[in-house]
Amino acid sequence: MPAKKLEFLRIWRAVEGVKPAQRYRAGTELFGQASAVNETYLIEQGLIRLVRFGDRGQEVTVALRFPGWVLGAASVILRLPSPVTAITATECRLRPIPARLLLRLIETNVAISRYLLEMLSREVYEQIDRTIQLSQCTAQQRLEQLLWDLISQTESIETSRGIRLQFPLKQEEIAQLIAVTPSYLSRMLKRLEQQGLIQRRMGWIVVFDPQRLWHQEVPGL
Repeated sequence: MPAKKLEFLRIWRAVEGVKPAQRYRAGTELFGQASAVNETYLIEQGLIRLVRFGDRGQEVTVALRFPGWVLGAASVILRLPSPVTAITATECRLRPIPARLLLRLIETNVAISRYLLEMLSREVYEQIDRTIQLSQCTAQQRLEQLLWDLISQTESIETSRGIRLQFPLKQEEIAQLIAVTPSYLSRMLKRLEQQGLIQRRMGWIVVFDPQRLWHQEVPGL
């Protein structure tokens, strides 16, 4: 985790009234689409899926959230219901923060207020960048960017062959994130293997040289 996020975690741990970090199993729903967000969550470890359900119950994974993010902060600040359902994709360590406490801290704690401003600004920046990627980048570039994000923002294992990354997402969920069909995603993963970029094995992906992946880094958090 970047030093800036580690510093932010240290600040939170010193705030009176913030609960200790708790562990949540994979598949735990934290708050639901169209519901009020009464408690936000600081992600200390793990990966969160943001899911949108359609009128007929169809489920679409629209985004991921990584360590350092405060889930639900935008809804609390705007006093609006959540537009998505937040579900843990892996086992997570999260620090629950009541909505009222978050609003009070925004008014009284300059360090936390500044961090949240940067985090939400980054969210807007990434949404614009994602829209640009959908219109200007190839599907394989979008897949390589997703692999890069997972390597750089989640816990991965460095081996003599490269970076070993556990893939907690289903193939359909990955396809939704990069706006392709699952069958086309399967063909792209096979192509990356043939190009010598990755190797798949029982839920893990080894990325031999992450710098060879197409990626754009967002400065800041």
